[in-house]
Amino acid sequence: MGLVASRASRGCTVVNNYSLTFRNAFRLLLAFFLVQDLSGCGSSSSSTNSSNSVNAVASCQSGGSGNQYTVCNLNDLDQYARAPGGSNTILVLGADIDAAATGSGSYVDYKGVSRKGFLPTGFTGTFEGSGHSIANLTIYADGTDSNPEMYDVGLFGRAGAISNLTLSNVKVLVPLGNVSTSASSYFVNVGTLATQASLVDSCQVSGTIEVTVPSTISLQFFLRAGGLLALQPASPQEKVSIQNSKASVNITANVAQSPSGNQEFIYLGGLVEAASGLIANSAATGNITVNVTQPSNMQQFFIQVGGLASEDYGTTGTYAGWQGTIESSSYSGQMAVSFNSNSATNDEDFVMLAGLVGEIMNGYVSNSYAKASYKVVVPSFNRNTSNAAGDFVDVGGLFEQMFYTPTENSYADFSATYTATDAKAYNNSAEFYYRVGGIASRAFWEPLPSMTYFLKNSFANFTFQSNATLNQDGALGGIFEYFSDNDATSLPYSLIQNSYWSGGPSGMCGEVPIANCDDTKRVSESQFYSASSAPLNTWDFSTLWQTQAQGLPVLR
Repeated sequence: MGLVASRASRGCTVVNNYSLTFRNAFRLLLAFFLVQDLSGCGSSSSSTNSSNSVNAVASCQSGGSGNQYTVCNLNDLDQYARAPGGSNTILVLGADIDAAATGSGSYVDYKGVSRKGFLPTGFTGTFEGSGHSIANLTIYADGTDSNPEMYDVGLFGRAGAISNLTLSNVKVLVPLGNVSTSASSYFVNVGTLATQASLVDSCQVSGTIEVTVPSTISLQFFLRAGGLLALQPASPQEKVSIQNSKASVNITANVAQSPSGNQEFIYLGGLVEAASGLIANSAATGNITVNVTQPSNMQQFFIQVGGLASEDYGTTGTYAGWQGTIESSSYSGQMAVSFNSNSATNDEDFVMLAGLVGEIMNGYVSNSYAKASYKVVVPSFNRNTSNAAGDFVDVGGLFEQMFYTPTENSYADFSATYTATDAKAYNNSAEFYYRVGGIASRAFWEPLPSMTYFLKNSFANFTFQSNATLNQDGALGGIFEYFSDNDATSLPYSLIQNSYWSGGPSGMCGEVPIANCDDTKRVSESQFYSASSAPLNTWDFSTLWQTQAQGLPVLR
């Protein structure tokens, strides 16, 4: 027999799973008064599940006063988040919510309504999930707002802090319709929890995000989506923390480009689109898929995908300190991109994929890894003018572009496969360029007094296969495909310390301004099996790493 009391809104003590054994009338009476005390917390506006049995469960009590409210259902969430108080408002989830069992509450419809997430005006306060869950919620948005220049889709739009919440089997569906606006660009930001938040702590999300972009959208188009957040900071100094959280969210973007020649920019991240703070003890495990249909006169598209984040920026200007930090976090999953390359202009198309972050700048990464497979398919390659430029497909085990970001005790284990069909080659020039790096496709270093290493105690293991029948060019790098600084006459290879790769190419760097890249760091996979012999005998296997029987080392 047990008594479960919900959190309430008057500062009452919360009892969870508190078991009572009623062996005498005194204990029975004690339990009765305990139930009565808890039921008085919150307002009397919501119903109570009553029972004459000693097994009665105290129901969630909606309501509150001041700036704190208890949420028991989706209607409460909509109501109390609009309460005055702004960033001082605190919402506490007092019970699990199954949206599928609440009728109309299971389907949050944005059609024809200008919304900021689930709430029309956004929510800048704190949402405390209290360990509860919201299950089977479907969020629908078709983009037919009265002001569609900026479109935010999620449980919340722009939120403050979200903690201790589980969203299970959430579906975020964004089948964008016709857009009529005088703006020159159209921005769509999609997240499950929110489009932006200052803190996400101890949250778990599972489900799907599906965005469909029709060819009728002729504006320059930007899609930013993340498994938890689609964070788009107002400035790099606007910091956000994601910690102790996980997103098992499959993200799919189906993009049909307009015949009028609009540009498409697709930024996707397993946890968050753009980060600029701390990501710690967090993981993403969903698959990320992008399908692009390109008309013959399309100008350009740009796709950047990261297992944790598409972008992670530190401060601007002089890079004086480490701002974006990733610690003890990981991605596991598959990234797949399919596009028809039919551009008739001289604009290149770009596909950039990375295990942790697509583009990271002025950051610090430690104790993190990515296990991924990357698949790029080009079923039709038909550039029909002699001046049409080629397509670039870049893959980095951890990063696609790595700017001034010391990384240690991290690894990438991945496979990359490109499949393409050649229609015609022009001027004997390459139509398809690949750039693959075990740790990063492209790495950039700047001499900073505080930087004693650039990569330390890390490794990459990968395979690459291209069965493209078109003219192609490119390079593979065991650690970096490209490594440079602002002065390309003296690269600091001494800053790459105790780091190695297996599989892949024979050279550490595929394409560098000078030819002194250290190629001695390639080892056979079997050399990674032992912690007591070179090259891993200097690594910390007591607290950070551990070996596997006939397998690559992993982080503890």
